[in-house]
Parts: sequence; C-alpha cells; structure tokens
Amino acid sequence: MRFDDVLDEIGGFGRYQKWVFFLTLGPNLLAGFIMLNPVFLLGIPEHSALLPNDSLREACSKWVYDLSVFTDTFASEHNLVCDKEIQVANAEMIFYGGMLVGSLASGIFADVYGPLELTSSSKRAWPGVISDFPYVLGLILMAVVAYIVREWFKLQLYTSLPGLLFLSYWWQVDTRISPLAANQGPKCMDDMDTDKTASFLQLFSSKKMCKTTVIVFVNWTIVAMTYFGLALNSDNLAGNLYLNFGLSAAVEIPAYFLVIYLVDRIGRRWLFTGSMLVGGLACASTVLAIEYEPGGGDAIVVALAMLGKLFITAAYSTAHIHSAELFPTVIRNAGMGGASLFASLGTMGEQLGGIWGEAFPLVVFGALAFLTGILSLALPETLGKNLPETVEDGERFG
Repeated sequence: MRFDDVLDEIGGFGRYQKWVFFLTLGPNLLAGFIMLNPVFLLGIPEHSALLPNDSLREACSKWVYDLSVFTDTFASEHNLVCDKEIQVANAEMIFYGGMLVGSLASGIFADVYGPLELTSSSKRAWPGVISDFPYVLGLILMAVVAYIVREWFKLQLYTSLPGLLFLSYWWQVDTRISPLAANQGPKCMDDMDTDKTASFLQLFSSKKMCKTTVIVFVNWTIVAMTYFGLALNSDNLAGNLYLNFGLSAAVEIPAYFLVIYLVDRIGRRWLFTGSMLVGGLACASTVLAIEYEPGGGDAIVVALAMLGKLFITAAYSTAHIHSAELFPTVIRNAGMGGASLFASLGTMGEQLGGIWGEAFPLVVFGALAFLTGILSLALPETLGKNLPETVEDGERFG
C-alpha cells in the first residue's frame, strides 16, 4: 500500500496525530514572540545630537533620545545612530541569518529522524493552517508586552524564557513512530518502497523536478521578503508603532480563515496566485496615496499596507501547504528545508528598502509579489491528489 492509502485507511488524523499537533502549538506561539522582536529590540528612537558649546567633535557620540516610544533599546543603549546605524541592519541580518542556518540544518535532521507528513491527503490542509493561529497570538502578545515593557533586555527575557517549557516534552514528539500509533505501525515507513539514496540534489534530477524546485524556491524567497518586510516596516508607517504592529498581526487572523475556506475549494495554485496578486497591488498602490493625497495619505498607506499583509500572509500559508505536496516523500524534507533556506534569504533581503522611508519598500514588495504570483501558475495543482512518494512520482506529477 502507498503511505497515503495507509493514512486514509486509519482515518487520516487519529489520536497520535492530534497529540503531536497539540504539542506543536506552544512552540508556534513562541515563534510569534521571537521572529519579529527586532522591531522593538533594535528600534531607533527619535534623537538629536548633544553638542558641547566649544566643539563639534562629539556630534556622533552623545545623543538625547525621545523616551515616548521606547525607554531604551539595544540601538539607543549602544548609540547605533548616525554613521553607526548600519549596524542595526547588520544585527537584523545576523538574526535572520541564524534562521537560514537553522532551516538548512532542520531539513537535514528531518530526513534522518522523521517524516514530515502525518495526515492523509483529505485532511492535510487545515492542521497546517490552524497551527498558524498560536503564531499570530504570539505576535499580538508581543505588541502588548512590548508596550508595557519598554526596556529591550527585559523584553528579550520575557519573550524567550517560555521556550524552556517546551523543551520539557520534546521526547513526546517522536515522528519515527507510525501515525497508526499501534503495534503494527513502526514498520510502516521502513517497509515503503522508497529510494534510500534520495538527496537534495535529486530535487534537480530532471527538467520537471528542477522547474518545480526553482519556482518553489523563488516563491518562498519573495513571499518571505514581502511578509517580513511588511511586518518589520511597521516602524516606518505613520501613527503609533505598537498599534501598527498589533494591527499588522491581527490581519493575519482573517488571512488564515480565508485559506481554510478556499484552499480546498479553488485549490492551492489559484489561492497562492490570487493572494500574491491582490497583496502585491495593495502594496504597490501606496505610492498613489502619497502622490495624490500628500496631506491625508498616511491613513490610506497604513490601510493598504494592512490589506497587503493580509493577502501576503494568506499566500505564505498556502505556500507551506502547496510546496509540501509538490515534493516527493523521499525528498520532501530536503525540499522544504531548501524552501525555508531561501525564505531566510528573502527575509534578510527585505532590508533593501528600509532606508527609503514609508512607501518605497511597499512598492518593491508589491511588484515582486505580483510577478511571483504570475510565475506560480507554472506549478501543478495538488488539491485532492495523492502525494508523490518517489522521485519518479514527482517527475510524473501533474
């Protein structure tokens, strides 16, 4: 029997899968705390140089900071302003560079220690989307905690220490155990007729697999660049930083409901494409608000940015589902690890527009999102299809 057939036979989402799914919700909430905390930890408050009466030599070494938004940040504590401001961008790149290394390592370890898929084809979409809700809750809580605790070191502690709780049950999440959660289960994956020599290079082993892999990697690069760019651009938008960040997080909730409702109705490909096109147009349209409403365009820019964030979030969530279904089982972890690696590259690249102010990054993100949405039409639809299991299945898929 094919692995999908086995999962369908046992119901597709039994007690074991539900238990593993429940245990992963906590770390997802922690991810919401950590992924975007540079907005607050590395924020640069409004400032002015403190100049002595008889000299200008200390113009870039002593500063007075506005305390209305932050009590202190890492940037203000170490005076990373003026000619040192580039170090803030470098710190963010190092932070997200760590994600890049982690994405690469997780793909390798997953191929050694467990399979990715635990649910049948008929029930594999909604658990992946539902697991995003704790992440959104983490983002919203981050905005609340950051508003209350405006000292960067305490904020880092309060949002990182809860991670120790999740280390206490790592041994419960054992994907080497069969989804059957029964005595006959553990041999299920080992007995499959799979290509044991499959590797990352086999993602490029044929013209069709190569095309699919390249498009998926490009999609993840751009969707991550746009998603994190919109999130980290909160401090460039007019209005209250904490409110903008909270709104940017809250709009993800309807985005996930949109995915839940449409992903099994119109399919993964059209949902991803439509979301990227609408999100891209919303972001790119901000330049029109600034051009034609120079006096009252701030609210329009914020609204368009939030609309863009909603649809880009829907695209990102759909990309997780679609990509995992496109890669054959034997190289799925390698493919998803590679996609996550390119997403990390995109996250690091989002800083290309930050120095240009409010609208320019949004225009860049919007244009790239629009082009990526069109490119993704070259991928096959996976709705209702059995997942490819071998590399040969992947070459015939679609």
